[in-house]
Amino acid sequence: MENYITIMKEKVAAADMVLVGIGEDFGCREKKIFESDAYHEIFSGVIEEKEWVYPYLYAKMAEKEVNIEAYKNLAKLLEGKNYFIVSLRTDDMIYKSELGLAEDRIVTPCGGVRKLQCEENCTDKVYDVSEELKSEIEKILERKSNGEGISEVKCPDCGKNLVFNRMGVTQYCEIDYLPGWEKYTKWLQGTLNRNLCILELGVGLKYPSVLRWPFEKMAFFNQKATIFRVHSKLYQLTEEIKEKGYAIEQEPTEFLANSFE
Repeated sequence: MENYITIMKEKVAAADMVLVGIGEDFGCREKKIFESDAYHEIFSGVIEEKEWVYPYLYAKMAEKEVNIEAYKNLAKLLEGKNYFIVSLRTDDMIYKSELGLAEDRIVTPCGGVRKLQCEENCTDKVYDVSEELKSEIEKILERKSNGEGISEVKCPDCGKNLVFNRMGVTQYCEIDYLPGWEKYTKWLQGTLNRNLCILELGVGLKYPSVLRWPFEKMAFFNQKATIFRVHSKLYQLTEEIKEKGYAIEQEPTEFLANSFE
């Protein structure tokens, strides 16, 4: 089998620009958490009216399952390069300061648990999550609380509940990621006729119009582009771009964490 990580390093090193897409299957699969004993022990104990804290609890549980070395090795791979990362993950692992990735070169269009929004998005605003609230929610993870001590956080404009600003809420507020998306689209304009290396990591078919299809289009039209598609199941490249890329049948975090020397 080809040493794909060596080839990837060479292509990234030679590239003028590097585009990274992180999909829903990069990191811990939701099924693994949902089927775990820890999930059932923690979540079944949370009183019903506190279900709005679930995304934060899930993100914290996913954080423990994800191999942080995969993110660290990705950061090493991108060091010194002109890169941009689009991530569909909502656990906000990508923003961890110890990774050394530049926040202004990352956009997370599906949101995450770093911000709160009105559940009805009454004024298109987002709010920071207080340290006090984080502390109270984390007591649930430590089995010291069932949520009774957590006060509902209210929207200052309409009085409705605040919820985590992420895809899946009834009225998702997009205001927080849009500046990053604008930077991303401007960055993409500079890839024309440049040596572009595309790394597609764990990108499935959940939001194909955000990553998978646009990445295929860029790989096809840019004559100097190379694409790496790493996925445990959906790793295949289309006929139009298969000669310009590498289809790697592997779980992407394992690929980066275990193959990277």
